Amino acid sequence: MGEARPASVLVLRLITAAVFMEGVAAPSFQMLWGRGEVRTLLIVSSSLAGASLVLSLALLPRLGMAGAAWGLLLPMLLAAVAYLCVASQVCQTRLRDLLPRAMDGLLLPFLACLVTTIAIQRLSRPGWTGVITTSLGSGLVYLGAFYYSGARKEELVLARRVLAAPLTLGYPAYKRLRHSLARVGFLHSGYLLLLAIREALSDSPARSRAELNHEFERRDDPWDYATVRYQQDRIRAELEMLDAVGGRARFGKALEVGCAEGRFTEMLADRCDSLLAVDISAVALARARERRAWDTRVRFAEWDLRVDPMRDIYDLIVIVHALEYIRNPLLIRRARAKLVDGLRPGGYLLVGTMKVSEVLENAWWSRFLLRSGKRINAFLARHPALEVVETAEFFLGKDYVSYDVLFRKKL
Repeated sequence: MGEARPASVLVLRLITAAVFMEGVAAPSFQMLWGRGEVRTLLIVSSSLAGASLVLSLALLPRLGMAGAAWGLLLPMLLAAVAYLCVASQVCQTRLRDLLPRAMDGLLLPFLACLVTTIAIQRLSRPGWTGVITTSLGSGLVYLGAFYYSGARKEELVLARRVLAAPLTLGYPAYKRLRHSLARVGFLHSGYLLLLAIREALSDSPARSRAELNHEFERRDDPWDYATVRYQQDRIRAELEMLDAVGGRARFGKALEVGCAEGRFTEMLADRCDSLLAVDISAVALARARERRAWDTRVRFAEWDLRVDPMRDIYDLIVIVHALEYIRNPLLIRRARAKLVDGLRPGGYLLVGTMKVSEVLENAWWSRFLLRSGKRINAFLARHPALEVVETAEFFLGKDYVSYDVLFRKKL
């Protein structure tokens, strides 16, 4: 703090020594507490408090504030010795063996703290800024060194619980706050914008592959294609759209992007001369292959629309509820170009996308980030080589809606 009276410096040094003695006594205190020696602890603690009070009152008139500091230090020194002696007797060990065991793991943190304190004091100027910097810096270094070098197993468990407590206690409050803010339109839109930007920056094949594998590992048929009526109605309507343009003739070469477990593949195969069904989830592809004894006209492959080249030119491409897993708008633009280039003139492209939020559908920024079903479909429709043949909407429970569009590539 800069200039200070000698008496003040002496008081601070005596208090520091008293705190140090308390630290020396703390392990013995904990040992006695753990062994149930509560009566002994009460006796020593009461004697300490009484002696400290009497000595401070006796020395205060003679030595001033330094007398009160001496009145704290001397009883603390006696208490530390008493705790160590009693603990050695209770634990049936020699005093010279008890102290190193009690202080085990504290030497390295103490030295690290001491070096940090000296270094910060030499670099900082006198004043409150230096005091606060020294206290925080040396304290954090001590805790870090203790955590990684001196802490016992039970202390590590306690430390992790303490560190996790703010997250555990704060998460429910965060959820309540987020749901409250979601009712305010522009705040919810801003939150979803930040979330969409973060997802766009972190989008990658590995991330989507892990996300989908997790969905399929949890259970079979994660989207209830086989059990929910409205999913079955949607699939039936999509097949009717294809039958309406194909008539009785088969499609030549067909590509299904995002085949999942092969339910739609099974019905699409009867309408094609050859069908390549692809997905980025190895878990889903394994189930699709085992679904039935497939005809030689049907092949399965692990393939990612983001990065893998188109394998052929197709008469029909089907991509239902797969484009939403591409969160980066630049990759969606590349995917559109790849799909159109992979379609022969006069061929058909069946696209299905999802509405998951009214805010995403109506937000001004979703047109640029392409994070909603209608926005993705409108972006595809703006391609000069595509023309819309038919559209349909299907309610899928809660706020979910499937938007299906059948495109035709112009001749």
